Amino acid sequence: MIQKTVLIIDDEQGFVEALQDALIFEGNRVLTARSGSEALAILKSNHIDLATVDIMMPPGESLERFVDSHHTGVYLCETIKKNYPKTGILCISVVTDQDTIKSIRTLGVQFLKKGEVPLRTLLAMIRSKLTGIAYSTDPNFDKQGYRK
Repeated sequence: MIQKTVLIIDDEQGFVEALQDALIFEGNRVLTARSGSEALAILKSNHIDLATVDIMMPPGESLERFVDSHHTGVYLCETIKKNYPKTGILCISVVTDQDTIKSIRTLGVQFLKKGEVPLRTLLAMIRSKLTGIAYSTDPNFDKQGYRK
């Protein structure tokens, strides 16, 4: 199996560490960014198969005049969609503002509520995006998506 590269873009250390450990355990290469500027630099210099994006985080020095910390993730999703169209995106955030969530979904990016989606489910969704095998909560299928 070809190793996939996942970029976790989030400033919440506990969340990043848990997701990073689980993704590495599954055999993925994992990169992390704590600001929008850092994420864009990583995207520019690495092939990224999938990015997980938080909405609220520091924009970073190169983006602070373009976007505020409450919309950094939206800006990143727009930029990734435009400049890296083959990179998958999952938006994972505590944001509850319906206009922000709508703008994410309008981009064709799946929005997940951080804290409400169990890590196991999140990993299954990431695995699905990386492999192209449909995600299912059906207990008759194993974690690779094959019938038990």
